[in-house]
Amino acid sequence: MKSQDHSKGDSLRKKAEKILSQKSKDLRKVHVEDIKRLIHELDVHQIELEMQNDELRRAQAEIGLSQAKYVDFYDFAPVGYFTLTATGRIEGQT
Repeated sequence: MKSQDHSKGDSLRKKAEKILSQKSKDLRKVHVEDIKRLIHELDVHQIELEMQNDELRRAQAEIGLSQAKYVDFYDFAPVGYFTLTATGRIEGQT
């Protein structure tokens, strides 16, 4: 799965670089303060993305554990079970 994620990232990066090359500007015309501000914004954005990625990975791991718990509980139970909603409606059974 990591290899597949990596290839998707490479493909996305190539597309982004192609778009950027079509929009390229002469960096000699950009003020130093603007460059510093942009670098700061990019650094902050990168940290935000890393934090979001960590949170998504934690949520994905929690979902995997929860799913495994219920698979074990329902699929390997010696008796039948019903899953009920808060209103008492049958949502699932084994």
